[in-house]
Amino acid sequence: MFSLLGAPFGVPGINYVTVLSMMHCTPDATRRALGYYRSISVATIEDSFYGVMIGNLIITCGVLLVHFLVILSLKWKGKGSWTRTAERCFFPGIPLLFLVNLFVGTSFASMQGLSSKVGSTLVLSIVMLLLFVGGLIVVLCVSMAKARLTFYPILSLEGTTLLSKNSCMSMLAAGWLLRVGGFWLPATVANGFFLLLMNLRRSRVVWVTLWLWAPLVVAVFAALPAQTAAGCIAIHVVLILCHLIFFGAVAVFRPLISPLDNGYYLLVVLVSVWLLAADIELLLHPDNEPALFAACTAAIVAIVAFFVYIVLKTLQVIAFARRKWAGADVR
Repeated sequence: MFSLLGAPFGVPGINYVTVLSMMHCTPDATRRALGYYRSISVATIEDSFYGVMIGNLIITCGVLLVHFLVILSLKWKGKGSWTRTAERCFFPGIPLLFLVNLFVGTSFASMQGLSSKVGSTLVLSIVMLLLFVGGLIVVLCVSMAKARLTFYPILSLEGTTLLSKNSCMSMLAAGWLLRVGGFWLPATVANGFFLLLMNLRRSRVVWVTLWLWAPLVVAVFAALPAQTAAGCIAIHVVLILCHLIFFGAVAVFRPLISPLDNGYYLLVVLVSVWLLAADIELLLHPDNEPALFAACTAAIVAIVAFFVYIVLKTLQVIAFARRKWAGADVR
């Protein structure tokens, strides 16, 4: 059942909308309305990209330290091996989960820091790009390559529900919330990687980095020095095209384990396109109030969509837990 909790962490949400609103080529009106460093990272120590990187570094070190102490205490009390103890503590899944959630802000701040004339910011940006951004992608791909050999397919999930077959909730659950399938991980791998790898419907190595595509592309293009409005518009157009490619890939291949997850990803990509289109209009006409209203509305929709998704995800887990399964390990 933990598999259903996996979500496309790090894709367009509150911090992603903020990143789109803080690019060099973002219109001033959008930046003033939506740009806020603490929205990129809750641990930001100052209003700068250096503060964002330091804040995320503090979170990362804190999570790793606490997790190590938990594993150490359980190993000291128990008799199991280090591998078994780490698996019981959801290692390395929990640290990876935090790193994926911090990827949006860290990748963006690191790329922005490369243009800084302050030595400390420049050095930290290079270190974070190599170790955090590049390292996370490598770790995820290697983890998936190893876990892929242990995947096993579930073609159909037939079960009985405790709800009445004629109830609206039962019809909704059977028709949408419980439409899960693809590949499932055995318990040993699922425990170790917690929520990170279990949300994939396809076992290809490339899909484990799905939630990093959009943030990384935005971070790269946001670092390009655009001196004119035409250059800024060109960057926005390229970003829109990239997001449409992401939309098409997810719509066609449906890599996530349920329609709910795929639908959420598609929705937030469309919201991102909406925001970028509004910014293009503001670049053409800086005093266009309807365009600014559209940009702010896109940010609100992204926030509302996230919380609605969490509610629906909770209902999905509840509906899934109320079924009695036979012939399949769906823990």
